[in-house]
Amino acid sequence: MKEQDNNSFTFSFSYMIHRLHENFSINKILDLIKRVNLTNESTTLQVLNPKYIISKRQLEIAIYQTITAFHSNENRARDKGTELLLRLSGYRQIKKALKIFGIEDKSEYIMFIGFGDSEEEINKNLIEISEKMGTDIKDSITQLPVSNAEILKEYYNCNDIAIIEKAAIEKIATLKLE
Repeated sequence: MKEQDNNSFTFSFSYMIHRLHENFSINKILDLIKRVNLTNESTTLQVLNPKYIISKRQLEIAIYQTITAFHSNENRARDKGTELLLRLSGYRQIKKALKIFGIEDKSEYIMFIGFGDSEEEINKNLIEISEKMGTDIKDSITQLPVSNAEILKEYYNCNDIAIIEKAAIEKIATLKLE
């Protein structure tokens, strides 16, 4: 997916979600992500727990704000992957963002997300990660959200499932206002 804003910079992003199983090693996953990010300047990969991700639109807005923060030197984190977690969580503290969106052994799902200049490069990296994890990209989940409505209602403190996406986007915007 390619996006363009009014300041005329474009970005692409893509993601895949896998059910976490015993063959996944969190340390191996984090090492793979780190290695890919070190060897590729135009693409950022991040792995996260998609439990509280509502929609592609939520991801798009958080990625846009991440890229904008780095372009304007207003980023809070040293790298774009961590900045993305801050934006999604709405918290300024990395520790809090990791508590919400970080992966751990008890995570049911993991999301690999890539963003940057080249959609082709992003997809190549996502396929490589999937292969190294021993999964088939065809088995990945693309439907959001992965959590049931009750979990999302509680996290976003919202009783109406129809406006949860709005609450999620407001959480992202709140960080920008601080």
